[in-house]
Amino acid sequence: QIKQSPQAESRGDACATLLSPKWCMVMLKLSCAWLLFTFLFYGDILMVTLVFSKLRFPQSDSNSNETSDSYDFDYDAIFISATSELLGLLFLTSIIDTIGRKPSQI
Repeated sequence: QIKQSPQAESRGDACATLLSPKWCMVMLKLSCAWLLFTFLFYGDILMVTLVFSKLRFPQSDSNSNETSDSYDFDYDAIFISATSELLGLLFLTSIIDTIGRKPSQI
């Protein structure tokens, strides 16, 4: 018979505790907030490409009457935006434990 280590048993107890009626509503609200922020961040990333794009010219297909728009992306601006986000996250991660979580959100 295989015995679980005390750490594995405590992890199982922790999951059961989080799903208990006492914490169920808190976990539900936290999960909804996490999903909402994930969805908003995804939309933000998609919007960055539209903000930093320029409509070049309509291109028409010679075989059909439909036109399709062509976009020219400003990759330098997208790179600067992504780099500044990464640097901000690294900076905040480095100071969050020294000055505290609440003061770092102000």
